[in-house]
Amino acid sequence: MIDLAVETEQMAGYACGHDVPTDAMYTSAEMVRLIPQLFEKIKHGEPGHEAWLKEAIECHFLGKPMPEYVAK
Repeated sequence: MIDLAVETEQMAGYACGHDVPTDAMYTSAEMVRLIPQLFEKIKHGEPGHEAWLKEAIECHFLGKPMPEYVAK
């Protein structure tokens, strides 16, 4: 996720040099940078549920299938 945020900011810098609007690019980079913090904000439940929740968040943002819930 951090690499994606950095690359988005780099592209915004390039676009700015060519008079292309960049506000949305910088906003997108900041939103991507916040994704890893989401789990810490909403974690709850038993350790097995927390592990599933963390994986589910990552899968959602990476476009992967949701993991099957298994309480551990």
